[in-house]
Amino acid sequence: MQFIGPALLMVLGWIFFRSFLWDVADEVHDEGEALRVRMRGEEETIAFADVANVSITRFTSPQRIMLRLARPGKFGADIAFFPNANRLGGGISGGGTIAEMLAAKVARARSDRA
Repeated sequence: MQFIGPALLMVLGWIFFRSFLWDVADEVHDEGEALRVRMRGEEETIAFADVANVSITRFTSPQRIMLRLARPGKFGADIAFFPNANRLGGGISGGGTIAEMLAAKVARARSDRA
């Protein structure tokens, strides 16, 4: 009976980890026309024109940005990461600001491609 509480906490912790942290990229760098994504020791460059949608989780801290790709890449159809001013351009801070900047770059790249 005394092991039920810790076992339940372990299961809940594993579910949380799997749901919110397992698929998060280690690093995302803005390379101008593309994003360089590093996850689990591997890298992939994703052109902004290949991103179908940019979304942000608003009710979590830190906010999490999700990129939905038009064509799945090495890391799948979705790339999730936590925004950080050091990773994505100069002095920009705040997930909403970075998500808006990325959405604008995606829209510009897709209109240039059309």
